[in-house]
Amino acid sequence: MKKLFSLLILFGTLISCNQKNQDQSMMEEAMAMYNQNAKVVPDGGVRIYAKWSADLGDISMEGIKAYEVFKFDTNNKIIEVDEYMDVSGMLNKIAELSSE
Repeated sequence: MKKLFSLLILFGTLISCNQKNQDQSMMEEAMAMYNQNAKVVPDGGVRIYAKWSADLGDISMEGIKAYEVFKFDTNNKIIEVDEYMDVSGMLNKIAELSSE
């Protein structure tokens, strides 16, 4: 019984050590992909914080905050950009400018 218990503990230890190595290699692969993707974008990241400006003829707006996330294909080409922006800030700015 002791031998069986010892074998089970040894087997469990081997499996858990192997899992850490698999997790670590998956993380290293993900970081390698991230580093390749980061080379494609202007500041080296895969997401950016931006400030937009708009010129609407006689009305111009500046400082509209946005957050963008880039998605890449397997060839490290940008295939999608998700953008989130401060719509309430934009609407407040429009209201402010139209009241002048």
